[in-house]
Amino acid sequence: MIVLFPALVLVAALLVWRGRSAPVSPAAEGWRWFVGWAVAGAVLAFGFLTGFSIGLFILPLAAVLLIWVARSAPRPTEALGFLEGIGATLLLVAFLNSDYAPCPAHGGFSLPAGSPPGSSVSCGGFDPLPWLIGGIVFSGFPLLGYAVLRLRKRAPPA
Repeated sequence: MIVLFPALVLVAALLVWRGRSAPVSPAAEGWRWFVGWAVAGAVLAFGFLTGFSIGLFILPLAAVLLIWVARSAPRPTEALGFLEGIGATLLLVAFLNSDYAPCPAHGGFSLPAGSPPGSSVSCGGFDPLPWLIGGIVFSGFPLLGYAVLRLRKRAPPA
């Protein structure tokens, strides 16, 4: 598993590298292909994070989707969407762990005063802050970069 994910990314990168100098087809660029790359990135990142549980079932779908997008739209500009998809997955993990409560350092639990009988205390989970920061970086910069590259391409040369 741990070898298959980087191998898929490497194959997609090679397809983009080979396609970067090909003539630009209007059908192989644009926001819809950016979104296609983002979906492929999100599915691959989700499969990687879920690892040996459902990640084993997601990997074939991620592989087919990634190779299809890399062959259909092998432009580096649209391929920035791949990072956008990874960022979206990181933001999802941050959102799912928004109720994170760190466990006390001393190891003991105490119920708040006035708690009804049968109350329970739980702690643990993932701290959402690193996931949130990673998600913002992986989502924000590719989106901004793609928008700038699209505007720059459309602007007439000075």
